Amino acid sequence: RPQTKMGRRKTAQKKQKKKKPVVATQFKCLFCNHEKSVDCVLNHKDKIGSLSCRICDASWQTRIHYLSEPIDVFTEWLDATDEAQAEEDA
Repeated sequence: RPQTKMGRRKTAQKKQKKKKPVVATQFKCLFCNHEKSVDCVLNHKDKIGSLSCRICDASWQTRIHYLSEPIDVFTEWLDATDEAQAEEDA
């Protein structure tokens, strides 16, 4: 038990806030392979997520919902390009 001076109240320790994990909003372009050149913009009002590369002007849009994050839009783009590549090879 820590010693306290007579007549003083113990001071409560400040609670430490947990840091929220940071979700990336810039990604590597699938076509020109530049790091952090693809920006993701989520328009929740119109429910559209869009990606665009600043280097090669590649762009893509998809429908989003209220839980969507930029990484979700990027992974959907990744899946769509893989699917298109598979169809092209077949």
